[in-house]
Amino acid sequence: MDNEVVVVTLNYRLGVLGFLRHDRYNLTGNYGLKDQILALEWIVRYVEHFGGDPQRVTLMGHSAGGAAVTHHLYHPRAQQLFQGLIVLSGSMLAPWALNYDYRKCTDNYLHDLTATTLEELRELDFKKLYRRDARLRYAFAFSSMFYSCFIPTLEEEGHPGAYFNRAPHQQILHTVAPSIPILMSETSSEFEQLLNHVTDFWMSDNYPNNQNVTLKRQIAVILDNLSSWVVAEGMEESRPRFYQMFACMANVRYPIRRLLDTLVSDSLYYMHFEFDGKFGEYKKKTYVEYVDQNKPGALHGDELGYIFSPFNLREALANRSEYAQELSVHIKVVQLFANFVKYGNPTPKRNKLSRTVWPTYSAARDSTQYLNVNDEFHIRSVEDRDLYYLVWNVMYECLYYSNCSEMVKLEQLSEEYSVPQLSRSNADDYDLDEDIKNNVT
Repeated sequence: MDNEVVVVTLNYRLGVLGFLRHDRYNLTGNYGLKDQILALEWIVRYVEHFGGDPQRVTLMGHSAGGAAVTHHLYHPRAQQLFQGLIVLSGSMLAPWALNYDYRKCTDNYLHDLTATTLEELRELDFKKLYRRDARLRYAFAFSSMFYSCFIPTLEEEGHPGAYFNRAPHQQILHTVAPSIPILMSETSSEFEQLLNHVTDFWMSDNYPNNQNVTLKRQIAVILDNLSSWVVAEGMEESRPRFYQMFACMANVRYPIRRLLDTLVSDSLYYMHFEFDGKFGEYKKKTYVEYVDQNKPGALHGDELGYIFSPFNLREALANRSEYAQELSVHIKVVQLFANFVKYGNPTPKRNKLSRTVWPTYSAARDSTQYLNVNDEFHIRSVEDRDLYYLVWNVMYECLYYSNCSEMVKLEQLSEEYSVPQLSRSNADDYDLDEDIKNNVT
């Protein structure tokens, strides 16, 4: 309560229980999103009894939660329940925010459960619903990253209680989101240091233009040409590294930035979290054996240790000098977020902690400044989009909007820049098991 902010966390159904969709069993899915709306309604109704203001609710989500809260931003019922939004490393435009191709996964799953009726499904012990999926029969690949199929889906139009009226990529074209204070962010590394297993381009059919049977092959050819050129030019150390960087752009960075650039708000703020300190739980604890600790950068989720209590808080308080920098960044970040919640502005006035005034972001006005958080806090401007962004932007238009004319030009350009195949390192020999290939390609 040092910052006079009441934090309310909520539980909701996840995975199979939250998002299983099957038309024959009348399982409409999206139960997890509907749980969140009910929780928000409870908060608005009762938060004043806990010292909160029901007219000043800020909704916050990270990763899949970031996708969920941006779904709510466009939902007529949900958007009435909050007045501010914080979106950390997530977006409703991400491939893991909506399943366009759920039927195959669901059929595989129910076949493996051996439940042939809804009644049989209801009688199963809930533990049997959580099955090991070594062959990725209930998963999909998107630009070389893999996800569970049990995520939000589009419901039948006119279905009572349906959550979605439009797919997110169409929603942003036809609906103007409420002009409320919004803070969006991403980390400097996101998944880039967690993708050592990625050595090529793998893709399922989770995109709207999935009736184009040659599209995935066309993308694969373009990326094969570009990866060879990028390595030959010394822009990346290896072909696998090219695919890893491309995967991070397609799956995380691009969806965040595309949504960011469509939002219209007089109080829109963008943060890039770069600080690589000991409060970063994912780099320093969860993936400590997997990630090269000498590579700088904050991983997906590492910023949470500077917004909330870090996993090693007791150790930090007992050794303040050793954690002085982490504690300093933590105090500053907490104040910025608390100010945003209270005032809709992270820096309403200058003070000793926040000497920098954080400007608003507007792509429409070409005012694309953001706050970069490291050991020092600095205001920077978005530079010209890099190769990964520009290439994926062309592919995204074709995958999601069937605007594919630029893809033909991109393929021709990639052929011009292609170079003789480089000799492959041992790392390039990594391949998917045949069973997995059959399910994701």
